[in-house]
Amino acid sequence: MTRLFTLVLVLTTLGINAQNHTCQHFKSKLNGPSNFEKMDASRSDSIDVLNYYLQLDLTDPTGEYLIGNAQIEAVSKVNGVDRVLFDLLLLQVDSVWVDSAMVNYNYNDSLLTINLDNTANTSDTMLINVFYQGAPHKDPSGWGGWYASANYTYNLGVGFQDVSHSYGRIWYPCFDNFVERATYQFDILSSNGKKAYCSGDLNEFTELGGDTILSSWTLDQPIPSYLTSVALSDYTHVEMEYVGINGDTVPMWIACLSDDSASVVNAFQNLDNAMSYFEEAYGLYRWDRVGYAVVPFNGGAMEHATNIAFPRSSSLSLNIANQRLMAHELAHHWWGNLVTCQDPKEMWINEGWASFSEFIFVEGLNGEQAYREAVKDNHTTVVSSAHVSDGGFLTINEVPSDVTYGDHSYKKGADLAHTLRGYLGDSLFFESITNALQSHPFDDMSSEELRDYLNETPGVDATDYFEDWIFNPGFPHFSVDSFQVAPLGNDYEVTAYVSQKLFAAPHLYNNVPIDISVMDENREWFHQPVVMSGQSDSFTFTSPILPQMATMDYYNKISHAVTYDSLTIDEAANYTLSASKLYLMVDEVADDSYLRILHNWVAPANEVDEDYVINKNRYWRLEGDIEPGTVFSARFNFDGRPVGAHLDDSLYQYMGNGIDENHLKLLYRSGPGEKWRAWEYQDMNPMGNATNFAGFFTADSLALGEYTFGFALADVGLNEIEPVAMSLYPNPTNETLYIQGDFGEGVKLKIYNELGQLVDEHSNYSGASVDVSKFHDGLYIIQVKGDKGIQSLKFIKQ
Repeated sequence: MTRLFTLVLVLTTLGINAQNHTCQHFKSKLNGPSNFEKMDASRSDSIDVLNYYLQLDLTDPTGEYLIGNAQIEAVSKVNGVDRVLFDLLLLQVDSVWVDSAMVNYNYNDSLLTINLDNTANTSDTMLINVFYQGAPHKDPSGWGGWYASANYTYNLGVGFQDVSHSYGRIWYPCFDNFVERATYQFDILSSNGKKAYCSGDLNEFTELGGDTILSSWTLDQPIPSYLTSVALSDYTHVEMEYVGINGDTVPMWIACLSDDSASVVNAFQNLDNAMSYFEEAYGLYRWDRVGYAVVPFNGGAMEHATNIAFPRSSSLSLNIANQRLMAHELAHHWWGNLVTCQDPKEMWINEGWASFSEFIFVEGLNGEQAYREAVKDNHTTVVSSAHVSDGGFLTINEVPSDVTYGDHSYKKGADLAHTLRGYLGDSLFFESITNALQSHPFDDMSSEELRDYLNETPGVDATDYFEDWIFNPGFPHFSVDSFQVAPLGNDYEVTAYVSQKLFAAPHLYNNVPIDISVMDENREWFHQPVVMSGQSDSFTFTSPILPQMATMDYYNKISHAVTYDSLTIDEAANYTLSASKLYLMVDEVADDSYLRILHNWVAPANEVDEDYVINKNRYWRLEGDIEPGTVFSARFNFDGRPVGAHLDDSLYQYMGNGIDENHLKLLYRSGPGEKWRAWEYQDMNPMGNATNFAGFFTADSLALGEYTFGFALADVGLNEIEPVAMSLYPNPTNETLYIQGDFGEGVKLKIYNELGQLVDEHSNYSGASVDVSKFHDGLYIIQVKGDKGIQSLKFIKQ
């Protein structure tokens, strides 16, 4: 009961200090970088916070006001420390004590500066008490901070909009970053019979008389401030147990309302399975318990250490979306809680790996095919829209603060974790990531350090992977352009010709392990692993089957710039194929057919054509085994609008001056090396407007081969002008882009960003360079046109 008397004494003292000590307030900007960001590194280098003991009075009936004492144990790491700085956002400071003596302080609504009476030197400890009160802040975005209603009071530990995103500072003074770790104690005073659930282990719920309860918790594992949690309601908790890989029993508690407990038991019935899958994948669970606190927030969940804030709506029914959310937050206890990203710009280490862990959960629950489907769906979202939703093609370890919690961190991060699995194979992959996590527990990690930790495992070299996929934007693209077959005894010698293209990436990828997959007339497959570098290569291998077709990466082990759908056609039906961006209509079926449709997010090979301007954004390849008598058609949507899906931006530049969608054609060829021609059976629908460059083609009687969009050169007034050879350097560039090419007279230059928006234009261009220093970093398309010809190329500004 000693801690109870301490709390009563603290609250009594707090009331006195609130009246007799005047705090100093200076207004500061809430959004964007502020003082606490600039001080983070120096604070953590000079002061080590060991433990926070948070004593909070949450008896306010609205739940919106707290009275608190933060007792902070810290040690000096250097000599000559004469002040300590803590982050605290928009609360009132009543007094500050250091080692039982009241001290002076300054507070500007975001930074609390405590002046020490005695200078601290290396290894000197100090006990700092901050008495404070107020209504805790909520993030301007609506996600993160303090939430209160008649039945619940709880925090969400990150703010999506405020910078820094770490949001411990909204309810207690702390070093509020992703690096500084400490242990915690919590004493929470509440009324109306409500109990508080916090991070850590329960010491006791103490009834103080009437309807007042003191909830006491201790967390012995050190965590950053944003992972701390308090949730207050009429809680009971569902108890389960898990026996870990070391034989220890881990308690699993889900705090919820009594009336919800039966539904919660049902919804969390696979929690022990998730624990098993993650321990097998990542190693020992290092926390004293598993904990979820059900809260009435429907915008997601928050991975507070051992006290996950979990939406009530997701706790009441068993479906795969709710289970994946449960698994995602649990996985943070390896990725994000056990090991934390060193900087929020590398949030992929937290969120990308937790999202990838959803795939691991799905695989454990429903098998390998379910894993592949989850990966495929995620990859389709990444390559089609992550650059649109996040405002550009981003480098995964350099994500800007305004999209810290965007699709690159979550979805592309998961995509790249899956790709690393494809690089290493299951044995080395799981061994190396387990080593990285378990040998550096309760620590922060950068992408470079993750690479180096992985490389400590014998047989692992992730250097090229990180250089190509993590430290640069975009994706590679691989395709089999052609293949040859010769008998070789009872087998066959196959030579496949493979090319590499780039999707918003600055350079060709090196040493990419990928499969060449061949299929015979019985639809049996053989997969040949190869290692690809450079723009083109050929690979000769022995196949036990006679190939009728060849494709890349049938099992999607590597997330390159292809999305695909595969289907067996055995009846007349319609198919919405989201990954391949196609609506397929099967009109007649003679016998079972197999069709694999690849949506390639790059320009087709030999994109320069004497008759057509070819789409440089994408093309389709239809491959497979189609039985004679099978008739199918498809709808090909096009969209080159300045705002929209940005699927066909390279063709939008030709719009205007009498050119509209009616001049656009659906083009076909049987394969690379063949000439493009307009498909004979096509009908274009502009969807009511022939000038907005959005509509679709319906193509009948389709054949295997490649399809894309283009303009006839005669239609756009270029039929007598050859494409001009043009080169750009340096590429990437940060200031000046030099242009080589003979375009003749009347040269016009236009530059478009990756969204297809015109960002620069020169009507009478006569130079050999263009200044791009003021452009935002990203991918751009430069078009130069004169009386001798036209050319468009991509470049990177960085």
